[in-house]
Amino acid sequence: MDGLLFREMRECDDDLLLFQELFASSPHPKSIEHLRWQYLQNPWGKLLVGLVEDQRARRLAASYAVVPVPVRLGDRRVLAGIAIDGMTSSEYRHRGLFVKLVKRTHARCEREGLAFVYGFPNENSSHGIFRSLGWTPPAPPMLMVRPFRLTSLVRRLLHLPRVPRAQSGMPARPMPSDFKPVEEPGVVSLPTFDDETDRLWTDFSRGFAVTVDRSHDYMNWRFVRKPEAKYFIRALKSGRDYEALIVYTMRDGPDMRIGNVMDLFFRAGGEAAGRVLLKIACQHLHRAGCGAATVVSFTHAPGYHLYARSGFLAIPPVKPYKMRWGFTPLELDAKPLLANAANWYLSYSDFDWV
Repeated sequence: MDGLLFREMRECDDDLLLFQELFASSPHPKSIEHLRWQYLQNPWGKLLVGLVEDQRARRLAASYAVVPVPVRLGDRRVLAGIAIDGMTSSEYRHRGLFVKLVKRTHARCEREGLAFVYGFPNENSSHGIFRSLGWTPPAPPMLMVRPFRLTSLVRRLLHLPRVPRAQSGMPARPMPSDFKPVEEPGVVSLPTFDDETDRLWTDFSRGFAVTVDRSHDYMNWRFVRKPEAKYFIRALKSGRDYEALIVYTMRDGPDMRIGNVMDLFFRAGGEAAGRVLLKIACQHLHRAGCGAATVVSFTHAPGYHLYARSGFLAIPPVKPYKMRWGFTPLELDAKPLLANAANWYLSYSDFDWV
């Protein structure tokens, strides 16, 4: 492949600019600040990004990235990776670049001691991920939605023509400050995650054998320090302890504003506390002009029935709402544990890295 160089991403602004240029025409362009946070400021200190550079044109032909995340795997705390930002520029497709790049990047992940790589490939990359690379696709979690403005939601689900912004009633500002969450006794807004939120997460996650460790190092990097994003973090406190915690956000789409419940966890037997926080989040999102709120949950997760009783409806797994996810083990003995979806806890915060 004349002029095409397979190489690793370097910790420099030149590579960030090349990466930004590759994604400039995608539905989700990336700022330099976002790329720096995602790849250079990750607390686990491993830059696991593979690139294919067209040296003649001085541009990237393809990229594939694995972000290291701390994971509990059975009774061990290991480092795994979530696969994101797989992209091949249109003029370089159908040359096998993506598959070769993924194999090279995974080989490096294995050398770096990662236990496995998992991800949520889109329709374009799922063929290469599952067929050519042999990823295992366990049973998927459910995408659930609670509609606030039924007309806008039906229009989106049925792919009807978009309503002009001026007619849709959709607020123009991306993150309104004039719609505050409803106040409830014992509910507090948190600026950061800490040891107390760690204890709550430990209590909630005991029943799962495979999950990203949502201790404060990870959560502060993922939600507090992420640039160009606003996450609302609220907890219900009883005495000195947190009973439940929720993280949610909102973002503007082309035809309506959508709310995303990124995470909701609570103490064993504390569904009532979780329901209070979910109610507050939904009221906030509704008042801020969201047409709907969405969550991602397995049916075996403690929060699934809470979501269902709170008006969230499971969307059938059809295009374009089909959840595609899978994993590839880098430790051979990890596969049996990973292959059973009932061992996993996944939420919107695992799925959404835009």
